[in-house]
Order: sequence, then C-alpha cells, then structure tokens
Amino acid sequence: MKNKIYYFSGRGNSLKTALDISKRLASPELIPIKRTSESVSVENADSIGFFTPVIDLGIPACVLSFIDRLQIDNRNAYLYAVITNGGMPCASAEQIRKQLKKKGLELSAEFLLTFGINWSDSEEWQTKTEQISELIRNRQMKRTVLTMRDRLLTSANPLAKLLIPSEDKKFTVNKNCTGCGTCEKICPAGNIRIVDGKPVWLHSCEQCAACFSWCPSAAITGTNLAARTRYRNSEVTLNQMLAHTEKH
Repeated sequence: MKNKIYYFSGRGNSLKTALDISKRLASPELIPIKRTSESVSVENADSIGFFTPVIDLGIPACVLSFIDRLQIDNRNAYLYAVITNGGMPCASAEQIRKQLKKKGLELSAEFLLTFGINWSDSEEWQTKTEQISELIRNRQMKRTVLTMRDRLLTSANPLAKLLIPSEDKKFTVNKNCTGCGTCEKICPAGNIRIVDGKPVWLHSCEQCAACFSWCPSAAITGTNLAARTRYRNSEVTLNQMLAHTEKH
C-alpha cells in the first residue's frame, strides 16, 4: 500500500496537520505542492491526501493547478482533502471536488480544521486529528455541508484570484533585512528572488504569507492582507518548513 500526502503551507498550519495525521497513517510520503508547469505522475497509490489552507475565500490557485496536472494511474485510490482555515472555510472543499471531477476522479472525503492561536497543541486538536485519521484509515466517505454563505463567499474567489498575484507589490522590506534568502527558499510559489541582497517579488504571489511570517529578522512588512498578522504555527519550525520544501 502506497500513501501520499501533498500539502501547501504558508504559515505552517497545513504542514503541522499533515505531520500529525501522517503519524497515524501507514507511513505516507509528504510532498510539498509548489508552482510548476510539469505534470505529476502518481503510480500505485492507494491513498492520496491534499492538505491546504483557505486563502482569500478559496483554495490557492497553484493547488488547483497542481491537481489539474496530477496523473493518477489507480482510479480506485482513496482521495481526501484536509482544509485548514481561520473560521471561514467557504466552499473550498467543493473547489477541490470539482477540479478532480474534471479529471474523472472522485473526492472521497473532505475535512475542515479551524485553527485558533496555539490550538494545535491542545487536547481538542489531538482528538480531532485522531478522528480524521481513523476515517482516512477506514477509507470512509465524508462530504462537508455547504451553506448559502459559503457559496456566496467563494463566488468572489475568481475575482480575488485575478488580484492576488500582484498583491505582492504591497510588500516592503525594512532595514532589518540581512539578505539571508529565507523568503526565497520558503516561498512555495517560487515568487521571490534575492537581488542585490534584498527580496524581489515576481508578481505571481499566492498571498500565503510564508515570506512575511518566517523572515528571521521580521524585515518584511506590507499593507496587503497577508502582512496584517505576523502569525506562524508555534508547533512547526523554520527548519521543518525548509526541509520539506527543499527536498522536493
């Protein structure tokens, strides 16, 4: 049995979720989702999970693009999504479901995890992730219940997707910048280059806030939504984020 987990993580919540749930499964391989135009072939996988946050009312564009380029040979594989959010999941699970359906694939289960500050080290977190893991181990079907509010919020996501890539123009760098290159390494969208010792954004941003949140010198600021709260998951280290990003 081959299990794979594909994850997209900016502030660390989705990586933390993937790490915790993977411990309870049959040794799945954890693979970061990064922006690329290449197709991704998945052979002989019995279980495939997608772990992603909700950003600007929906699933990040590069996650949906990744799913579109995914080539799965086992049409009977158990496909599931674990979606982290700050209290507004919107119709994000439906977005993944529709993207898979275009490829003739079915999303078997959808799980929503709402994050609060320091919640991921709580007893409630342990209970919730164990429940999700058990459903995955047993290949259970699970569909989220959508409200009209969910659908209305996500109806604005296509407009957000047009605006998001250039929102990086609102990032600025202060005198604390050391040119260490952490922002370039950690960006899952490959949207940053270090030029003359300073980060330059290339306007294909996902607004995941990885650069802003993980800068060791807190040198990145901005007026965009991604730069409003300097939060990162306290249970995930910078080395963990970089290790998983750099090895694939």
